[in-house]
Amino acid sequence: MSRLSRPLAVLLLLALAAAGSRAQAIGDGLRPRVLAVLPPQADLVRRIAGPLADVESLVPEGVFPHLFEPTPHQLVRLEGVRIVVASGLPFEERLLGRLEALADEDVLVVPAPEGSPPHFWVDPAAALEQARRVAAVLARIDPAHRSGYEEGLERLAATIASLERRIARRLAPCRGGVVVTMHGALAPFLERFGLRQIAIEPDGKEPGPRRLAQVIEAARAAGAQVVLVEPQAGRRSAEAVAAALGARVVLADPLSGDYVRGLSALGEAVAVACGAGGGR
Repeated sequence: MSRLSRPLAVLLLLALAAAGSRAQAIGDGLRPRVLAVLPPQADLVRRIAGPLADVESLVPEGVFPHLFEPTPHQLVRLEGVRIVVASGLPFEERLLGRLEALADEDVLVVPAPEGSPPHFWVDPAAALEQARRVAAVLARIDPAHRSGYEEGLERLAATIASLERRIARRLAPCRGGVVVTMHGALAPFLERFGLRQIAIEPDGKEPGPRRLAQVIEAARAAGAQVVLVEPQAGRRSAEAVAAALGARVVLADPLSGDYVRGLSALGEAVAVACGAGGGR
């Protein structure tokens, strides 16, 4: 698992600390800046704040976060950040720990929901839980627009509730089933909708021959005809498993910058993988 290099990590933290000392004057009409670690989190914040806040993602869309390192240009753009929305992924653990020690108190970190698993945002209930905390922090630092954030959160909650119902109906025939995935990133989504996974690389490490043989045996016993792969990650191991099974590889993106469309597409990919029909 790749981590940020020490110089870049320190530079990022110094940029965020400086942002706290140069906190924007909300009362003067300037909007709070929010840095979400991942694209789907950034989209959720935009749905809450609308034009009331400037929101961007630290990890660009289409980039595998476990291999991400920010460029100097990206770091410069962090000046003025007031809120950091954390993902809980391993690469940011050291950054957030040091941020709490170095940054001004005006830079607020919204953590992953307590007790949540890795990649929690693909579980709509967990994603909404963090979104509620973001809305509360926005209202705290920008009380003049509290009602706007509350209304945005209310709309988001309704949207996610509707989305969850649609996906639950789509995947109802799959409940209790098993799908084969490249990594463990889909586990919270699958658990929410009553499925289990066989992950080829559950710990993010390329599997050896013994692990591959175990996955193929388990997948064959489950009757798997599809292997789900994140588009940002390599797929060599997935293609090896698919070839052994006579199965096909289907993309399943847990990092879409459009949360609603991305989770809907994820539901469709899982439906295909569990044999519930549809296609891509």
